[in-house]
Amino acid sequence: MRNVKPFLALAAILIFVACSKKTAPVASVEPYTGPAVSYLADVAPLLERSCSPCHYPAKDGKKVPLDNIASVKKELSDMLQLVQLPQTDEHFMPFKQKKQPLSMEEIELLKNWARGGFAE
Repeated sequence: MRNVKPFLALAAILIFVACSKKTAPVASVEPYTGPAVSYLADVAPLLERSCSPCHYPAKDGKKVPLDNIASVKKELSDMLQLVQLPQTDEHFMPFKQKKQPLSMEEIELLKNWARGGFAE
């Protein structure tokens, strides 16, 4: 039993240290208060222009579908990463610059749509 006490003391110290580490504060996202951004009026036309036919199954697209609000909401984070890569990056979208890249204003529009709560 005497051999167990040092082990228990060490375990208690390790647990205390692990549980007491301070974590970085979570960055707060301020609510979007600018002009309303909606999927139907703003986002869908932008994606159809820049992402079809590859990401539109109805147009024989075989990639991750971006032709409905649910799939766009699900993929938005990844999509934003890909459209903001350098155009020389092999993962940049639109792929091989077959379509016009999204402008900074269009990328911001997508971000504002998310900040505004993904209005339909």
